[in-house]
Amino acid sequence: MRFLIFAAALLLTPLVASAAPAASADKPAPATAEQIAAARAEADRIITAEPGASQWFENVTDSALPAVRHKPSGLECSFEPGSSFNSVGLFDGAAPGENASCHTQILGIDLSIYAARYTAQPTLQQSFDSNVATIRNRFPSLRPYEGPSVSVTSSALPTSKQAKFIFRSEHGDAYTGLTIALVEDWTVKLRITGPLANASEAQMVEAVTWAARMDQFTKVHGR
Repeated sequence: MRFLIFAAALLLTPLVASAAPAASADKPAPATAEQIAAARAEADRIITAEPGASQWFENVTDSALPAVRHKPSGLECSFEPGSSFNSVGLFDGAAPGENASCHTQILGIDLSIYAARYTAQPTLQQSFDSNVATIRNRFPSLRPYEGPSVSVTSSALPTSKQAKFIFRSEHGDAYTGLTIALVEDWTVKLRITGPLANASEAQMVEAVTWAARMDQFTKVHGR
């Protein structure tokens, strides 16, 4: 329960809150002015740590969670306070600032979300196949995950494709997941990786994050 409450608090949106009324009594108290100020300062550090990112990201923190918005796409990201994994990234392969990412770690589970507007936009299937190939090249021991599955389905969410795998890491078997969608001319991708023993928790973070981010992102894009 502690894990689910933490995940819900980290990614809280009206969509998530309505889906988890049982946890409402355990919600943390509203953030204090000092907590918000500390989170805003951390979000500023996250942006300035990536060269050139201040041109493409803005600080939108309004709670105890550091939060930024990727200005070209409108995608918002939340971060676990104080995590050494907190970062934003900028990549080639698109116009300047239009291929970006956010990274954090939630209770040992690595989470990254990407938004890109490519000059020649691939189809959803092409993007999915390319990303699966990249994951296979990175983890030669990759095999399908066949354990209990956790997901969020809603007609309000964009059409997406998802894959779930197991691979052998230096620390033992690990779970890794991919979810990808096209929203207008943007390709949005979620990647998550954690110990196989925590696959259920990783999938919960995966599902809640995707629902929350896509709820926000599709509203930005008028869907």
